[in-house]
Amino acid sequence: CGLFPIAQVREALSAVRLLWHALDLPRMYNLRPAELDDDEDELSPFGFCAALAERKGYRLARGRGALDIHRAGLEVLKDCVDGAVCLAFAPPAPAAAAPDPRPTG
Repeated sequence: CGLFPIAQVREALSAVRLLWHALDLPRMYNLRPAELDDDEDELSPFGFCAALAERKGYRLARGRGALDIHRAGLEVLKDCVDGAVCLAFAPPAPAAAAPDPRPTG
């Protein structure tokens, strides 16, 4: 497909942060504000991935069952590559027409 293999992504939160600023991810994944319990005033991509890991039941086998934030982030990236999460940007506005440098006459 020409994309970097998702399984080889070392750190997914930077890509999730880009999607976070461009899209309404909590609404797309149907996460209610109660599930997005974040200590900060504003939600963060890390908090979103933690809530998604909690909802999906993603836990680390070692580490006393801590939430697998990385796996939740990879799932968001996989959904973006598969087309379930559509990321598109509008093209830039055309620049003002420059005057013709050739002399007329």
